[in-house]
Amino acid sequence: MNTAIQAGFFIRKSGMEKAAKEIAALGYENVFYTLHFRYDDPFNTTWGDKEIGEFCDEVKGIFQKNGVKLKYLATNIELFN
Repeated sequence: MNTAIQAGFFIRKSGMEKAAKEIAALGYENVFYTLHFRYDDPFNTTWGDKEIGEFCDEVKGIFQKNGVKLKYLATNIELFN
C-alpha cells in the first residue's frame, strides 16, 4: 500500500485533475490530503453540511477515477458550521 501523504504538493503544482494522474503514475494507491482555506472562505462561512459534503465528494471522485483512494481528507481550519 503506497500512500502519497503530501498530495498537496502535486495539487498546488498541477491542479487536482493532473495531480491525481501524476500520483497514480508514480505508483501511489492512497492519498492523504489537507484542504487549505482562509477563515473567511465560503467553505467556512456560508456552506452547510450539504455543500461541504458535495465538495469533498468531488475531490474524492477526482482521485477515484484516476485509480487512487482518498484515505484521509482534513482542513487547515476548524469547521464551525
